Amino acid sequence: MRNQPVTVRHSKSKFAPYADSVTDRHREIASLLEHLAIVPMTAYHYDCSSEWALVGRTLPNSYWSFITEGDGELLLDGRSMEVSAGQIILFPARVEHSIAPVAGSGMSMINVHFQARVYNLIDVCGLLGMGSVFDDVTKRFAALSEEAARLYILKPPGWLSYFRSIIRVQLFEIILNSGEEFKSVTPELEKLSRIYPALELIEREFDDPGLSIGMLAAELSVSEVYTRKLFNKLFGMSPTKFIHSRRIEHACTLLRETELPVKVIALQSGFNDLAFFYRIFVRAMDITPAQYRNSPQF
Repeated sequence: MRNQPVTVRHSKSKFAPYADSVTDRHREIASLLEHLAIVPMTAYHYDCSSEWALVGRTLPNSYWSFITEGDGELLLDGRSMEVSAGQIILFPARVEHSIAPVAGSGMSMINVHFQARVYNLIDVCGLLGMGSVFDDVTKRFAALSEEAARLYILKPPGWLSYFRSIIRVQLFEIILNSGEEFKSVTPELEKLSRIYPALELIEREFDDPGLSIGMLAAELSVSEVYTRKLFNKLFGMSPTKFIHSRRIEHACTLLRETELPVKVIALQSGFNDLAFFYRIFVRAMDITPAQYRNSPQF
């Protein structure tokens, strides 16, 4: 028999292994990631002076900061960490955080804002416990962050699809190469599946001002009291606050991507009372809708 001109590298030893990534014995996480919806938002490269500090805040979207220069002190969801150039910080949606340079120095960073939701419902970064600081193990974090900023500023043909792909790749880089940081999450996914019908109803009807806890309870075939318990246990907030958060997310997208009047945006986001919309928006974002529309997304 003649020698084959081509051989296939079947041996795993010929490939560099991935890190000990997320535990997924029953493929719950794999299934969720196959239904991951990415919505790009903004990407900017910032130079921050020694006087700068980001005070405690929460956002309705996720984002990452790739530190290009300097060292800083980070408080993320109650955990204090040090960060330095070459590291990436992943901030899940609705998680309180603050950051400041070490005394007497400045920092530079690329911030990329996005929504990454499973079934277009739940923030995957929070679901998988990905809020943390990661080293650039594969040396790709910097290149992906810089390309995201370049795309957002130049906006060449097809930039939005490319931007979406960059965000997806960055998230998978973290999951596959830094999974030991957040690997014991499968039990939470099992609990979450019980509430999917209510979440799907919220996604379909969040723009209806009449959406109520009673409607969510009926969708789950449980009482309103138990519905409140489920939301507080899984999300740390009431069903009403969860609905408000989803509506504010939608309003933020419209403020960034359209020139619609704020009154119209409020109506399209499920608020039929403009004053109430302003109150909920400022409570969630710490600025008014107009200020949000006109300010860079740091």
